[in-house]
Amino acid sequence: MSHVHSTEKLLEETSIHRLILQLGIPAMLGQFFNILYSIVDRIFVGKIPGVGETALASIGVCAPALTAISAFAYMIGIGGASSMSILLGRKDPVRAKAMLGNAVFLLLFISMMVTALLLLVKRPFLYILGCSDAMYPYASIYFTIAVSGTLASLLGTGLNQFLLAQGFAKPGMISVVMGAVINACLDPLLIFGCGMGIAGAAVATVIAQCCMAAYVIWQLCSDKVAIRFHFCRPQWTLCRRILAIGSMSFLITSLDNLIIILLNIMLRQYGGASGDQLITCATIVQSFLTIVFCPAQGIIT
Repeated sequence: MSHVHSTEKLLEETSIHRLILQLGIPAMLGQFFNILYSIVDRIFVGKIPGVGETALASIGVCAPALTAISAFAYMIGIGGASSMSILLGRKDPVRAKAMLGNAVFLLLFISMMVTALLLLVKRPFLYILGCSDAMYPYASIYFTIAVSGTLASLLGTGLNQFLLAQGFAKPGMISVVMGAVINACLDPLLIFGCGMGIAGAAVATVIAQCCMAAYVIWQLCSDKVAIRFHFCRPQWTLCRRILAIGSMSFLITSLDNLIIILLNIMLRQYGGASGDQLITCATIVQSFLTIVFCPAQGIIT
């Protein structure tokens, strides 16, 4: 219970400006490193001899859909963590604890449903996203492996919000930085050293996401955290509240990636024989724009 009081003391007694700096800057840095996953993959995949351009275009087709999956993590994470913070402010640690347990249930349930659905409709879905016959073998491999890591991705990203909401911005940042560093180190090793090609990029990302999820859960199980990681039977009133509060974050992330998906579809439809090259160019430009705009979401969150 003392941990609950220490969290409340931090949020109640710290000035707004200092709280923004104390929690917002680590969150911003964490968001910056989070976007490095796909960017680092693109850097190394683009250098694969002979097939780099096609493989890079394949990631450009898959990436918006894979990033859109993270919208579920932000919906549950932000919706649940915000609700938990409100309940802590109302001196209701019992319901605050239940909020985390219900968020864990939702993340597990959504992960299983999304993974099964996307693997089932993989081929037609990739062609809808703008994939060509030349790109499909690479896109299929990357997409299959990346989607298989949905559980780790959603748990790591979603539960990290509960660390941030309890005032542990630095561990929250470390989790994301750790994942990005592991991904950056494994990419050249698996892609070139082990000769796995584009599959190596996807495997590196999944391993990094698993490490991030394990670290976040470990932090939430530690004694210093007021509301610890646990699983409980769903309480539909709390689940609806999580979904209602987090729905705006879901829509923002989804619509941002929908714009990129529509761009790829238009490039495929009207790009003619140069469609793959145009998608490759768009992928490079999108990487730059992501670096510019996404870190600000850390402070907003």
